[in-house]
Amino acid sequence: MMCGICGFVGFEDKKLLERMKDAIRHRGPDGHGSFIDKNISLGAVRLAIIDLSKAGNQPIHNEDESLWIIFNGEIYNFKEIRPQLEKEGHKFYSNTDTEVILHSYEQYGLDFIHYLNGMFAFAIWDSKKKKLILARDRIGVKPLYYTFTDGKFIFASEIKAILEAEFIKREVNLNALYDYLTFINIPSPYTLFKNIYKVPAGHMLILDTKSMKLKIKKYWDIANYKIDKNITEEEAIKKTRKLLENSIKLRMISDVPIGVFLSGGIDSTTITALMNKISEEPIRTFTIATGEEERYNELKWGEFVSEYYGTDHTEITINDEDVIKFLPKLIHYEDEPIGDPVNIPVYYLAKTARKKGVIVLKVGEGGDELFCGYPFYKLELTAYKLFNLTKFFPGFRSIVFTAARLFWKMKGRDVSFLLKDQFERVKKGEDFPWHNLLGFTELEKKNIISSEMANKVNKSSYDFIKDICKQIPHNNSDWFLFKERVIEFKNRLPELLLMRVDKFTMATSVEAREPLLDYKLVEFEMSVPPSLHLKNGEHKYVFKKAVKYKIPKEILKRKKIGFGVPIADTLAKSMKDFALQQLSNPELKKFINLEYAKKLIEEHRKNLADTSFRVWILLNFALWYKYWIEREKIKI
Repeated sequence: MMCGICGFVGFEDKKLLERMKDAIRHRGPDGHGSFIDKNISLGAVRLAIIDLSKAGNQPIHNEDESLWIIFNGEIYNFKEIRPQLEKEGHKFYSNTDTEVILHSYEQYGLDFIHYLNGMFAFAIWDSKKKKLILARDRIGVKPLYYTFTDGKFIFASEIKAILEAEFIKREVNLNALYDYLTFINIPSPYTLFKNIYKVPAGHMLILDTKSMKLKIKKYWDIANYKIDKNITEEEAIKKTRKLLENSIKLRMISDVPIGVFLSGGIDSTTITALMNKISEEPIRTFTIATGEEERYNELKWGEFVSEYYGTDHTEITINDEDVIKFLPKLIHYEDEPIGDPVNIPVYYLAKTARKKGVIVLKVGEGGDELFCGYPFYKLELTAYKLFNLTKFFPGFRSIVFTAARLFWKMKGRDVSFLLKDQFERVKKGEDFPWHNLLGFTELEKKNIISSEMANKVNKSSYDFIKDICKQIPHNNSDWFLFKERVIEFKNRLPELLLMRVDKFTMATSVEAREPLLDYKLVEFEMSVPPSLHLKNGEHKYVFKKAVKYKIPKEILKRKKIGFGVPIADTLAKSMKDFALQQLSNPELKKFINLEYAKKLIEEHRKNLADTSFRVWILLNFALWYKYWIEREKIKI
């Protein structure tokens, strides 16, 4: 039941509830509903996926209407849970997964959450106990936001709905901005809006409306799963194959057409192959190109996979003009900056799918994080070993530093600032991953933030990762890789990758499903020794062996190329004056050293250095500030 949800406690305002629903209508164009009682208001807009009848309209209630629920997501195992609930005497009036959640809570209390396999963000109102329960799924596929100010509690699927309450102050969270500049997203539970928060993945919020006390409860944590050294390679391959096939099968449940974002990489090809095995109709696939180079153009490999499996294939091409034209929508649908230009092709892919009548799309998010698929896993493991040696041979540091700097310079990237940062951390006994530092390092931020902001922020963005690392003791290569994946699952995956998929598919009224993030699959793969995921230098070893029987050898051998947008060319040509104009806004002086920002733009324009990604991060913030804080339209 893909939807947008919203509501509030502690006051009454029917007009506000309607405005909140209107603000997220793109998430649910097929219907809307409300439940209003004394000091509790719930609203939902519906994208009909399962049980398309009126019986599936939300909010949904139990037999005596003492329990009410609004729900965004899908519970893939609801058909397994329902018969047991019916045996216990529960009566259903719809065929939805939403109603199964509600009766599960009624039957099992707060333990009900452990019975659910799916992606979800929901709110349950228990009128007898006078409690409101909010929850976000284990991995964080679905977003959920809230604010609690002056006895008024407001929540919604998107921040824009919360901001419909005029008494909410629109202020920048300086600590969150500081983290955004490094991570290109804001780690939960914070957002870029002061006093507006995310429900973290794997957490529940319980609001006692009698005392108006809020309790936050963690019900799942990926860091709790330990490596099982007894798992053999054969066992890992066999069980991975079984779990993958089951995950795909569960995610075929739908009363509307399903398609696939097909990049031609191993993740999306696997999803296509396993869907093809089940489906009686040709799979609908969609591939996009954002430029001429292979890292921007997936059409060749998408076409290859499409022909191999006989899919009903659609190709999409976007250019600089499409990127620029989309900027106002980008800032509107993001809610808060997600400094990754891949947001843009995700939107155009989903928009095309919707026009073609496809309402559900499967995507390959999570495969690289779970199966050690990124090239940097191998690189950082090597660096981890090398830099640890420098602790014992201080004179060796300068040699390693120079060699690493020359290597990356030959690759066309000067990463001196990253290496310098790493050496400083090694001296302090820290060794967390570079790849989480996607934007500005701590050293660079001394230049880019304003003196006014520097006086107010007393922190290091690295502290966030250090806190995670403290939960995960490690003393060998396996633990290092385990730790790296835990960090991915606690920040970049839920708050960047999954957030962009949710925001920009739902912007077009399309549901995205992530088969590679079934929680049972995640739990098992975290228990597999990482040396089997990265074996003999081969990334995704277990995964490749598990799907080898279904995947063409050309895809198995294909070198990983991360997909992107040619933002460097766009900023150097079509957007150079626009970027300079936006980063000249005098209001930004409170946060950004505008002279340094202009220096980055000039370096890029003169081809002295590729600073495009860092300029994009700053531009995203500048546009967000103008649109959400200053409330001005963005003129292109």
